[in-house]
Amino acid sequence: MGLTSKWLLAFAYTGAYLTLFVVAMQQHVITAMTPYITSDFSSHSLIPVISQMAFIILGIVSLAVSRLVDLWGLAQGLGLMVLASILGLLLMMFCRSIEMYTAAVVIHEIGYGGILYTLLVFVTQNAKFKYRPLAIGFTKVPYIATTFAGPRAAEAFYNRGLTKWAFGSFVIILPSVTGPLFCILLYSQWKMRGTSSCVESQNEQVKGGVIGILIRYLKDFDVVGIFLTCVGLILFLLPFNLAATGLNGWKSATIISMILVGFTLLVLVALYEYFIAPSKFLPFELLRDRVVWGACLSVCGVYTSLFCWFSYFTSHLQVVHDMGIGEAGYLANTNYVGTGVAAVVAGICMRYLGRARTTTLAALTIYTLGTGMMIQFTSSGSSSALGGIIASQVLISLSAGIHAVGANIGALDGASQSTLSMRLALVYLSSMIGSSIALAISGAIWTNTLPGRLASNLAGLGLTSKEETSIYGSLIAQLSYDIGTPVRDAIIRSYRDMFRILMIVATATSVVSWVGALMMRDITASDRDAKEEESELEQPHQIRGDTVNVSEK
Repeated sequence: MGLTSKWLLAFAYTGAYLTLFVVAMQQHVITAMTPYITSDFSSHSLIPVISQMAFIILGIVSLAVSRLVDLWGLAQGLGLMVLASILGLLLMMFCRSIEMYTAAVVIHEIGYGGILYTLLVFVTQNAKFKYRPLAIGFTKVPYIATTFAGPRAAEAFYNRGLTKWAFGSFVIILPSVTGPLFCILLYSQWKMRGTSSCVESQNEQVKGGVIGILIRYLKDFDVVGIFLTCVGLILFLLPFNLAATGLNGWKSATIISMILVGFTLLVLVALYEYFIAPSKFLPFELLRDRVVWGACLSVCGVYTSLFCWFSYFTSHLQVVHDMGIGEAGYLANTNYVGTGVAAVVAGICMRYLGRARTTTLAALTIYTLGTGMMIQFTSSGSSSALGGIIASQVLISLSAGIHAVGANIGALDGASQSTLSMRLALVYLSSMIGSSIALAISGAIWTNTLPGRLASNLAGLGLTSKEETSIYGSLIAQLSYDIGTPVRDAIIRSYRDMFRILMIVATATSVVSWVGALMMRDITASDRDAKEEESELEQPHQIRGDTVNVSEK
């Protein structure tokens, strides 16, 4: 089932990690530029709305990508996701409105997340059970370097007026780096064409002509279920962000209708998937597994807690602590540095000890401490507040790396080769749903509370209503007032008040992660290795980029 060349496997792994480096760098640049792009359209407060739509669609699409990888192979999955990312980058280059930028971000995030997912499946499938924690840990390593390079690159593009090329440069770089890996995976699949299972699969695919193939793939990918789920989640979660931007807020019939229709669609999707769908994109057999539920709940809880505040964190650092784009990016992205280091250490420990549940619980202990500390330091006006924020970020970043390895390995407990990609997709979906819920919470708090705080703190400073509106909607307008001026001080007080609320909510929502972690099993390394020997699923030095028989699932 693949190639047995050690050198080719080494080249494939090298290509995978180079690709991870490029997409990590790309994401850091885009994240740093987004507040300024949205501010150009006076829509700084819509950052959570944009991210929320992207996360919802990406989470659901990850299940479709899992099915695509199983039906076609990793090469085709990777290639399609690279094309989506490039399309999103091109749209970012030439966007003329906030609506167009939103569409660009959604398309790009689908590609970006899909690339990460296919690479995670690749490194996991081609590693023995006992080396999987280390393989997953190493996927976080590229972020250590890009944490520093990404924000500085974004600042250089912005200061030189080359905003378009902050996106355009990666249109050239991304396919150049992913090309060799794509060719290796495609070559691996080509070598498999002579096997009986692949010949049978190919014969089945050509039956029925083009129309028959199209109908078959529409059924296999469960397009109806995926579409309805995306629409349902968007209609249900977005109104919490949009309520404050409407004419009548929560009195608006449109807002209430969106929530009701979204909830109804989600119920109908569950019924459709269980009773009607010819090919279910929701793997009900896996959803009956307590371990999968536990890992998914734990991941969902962490991402819900994290994204309650993270979307506005760089803005907070620039406004409250007068940091530049690069400096704010460095501090915000310490999360990635600590995650990379901690993930590798956790991978090494789990290689010899196992115990996914204990590892996950240890991570959550550190995470809850760091998040709780942020309540005090983000709302404090003392000179030591910045140092406290840095210390909190270090704790959060270390916990994130440990948790990523523990939760993913926990979800893979008892996984066969045919269900591995779907288990990883469910964990990824959980992270995106958690992020979407968090953005709904943070957006609702921000848009419903910050205008009132600003109006109260800016009262009596002689600003017109137009100027106050501009301050709320634009980070650039907020930064135009120098530190020490009454207006800037009022803005800073408003930010501190908001972050105190956001951090309290973030700490409270982390409870969900604890519940999920307690549902996981605590498999020791000796039990894991014994299970590997019995299953004989893994074959050394073998590249798995070929398709899997869907009937096995």
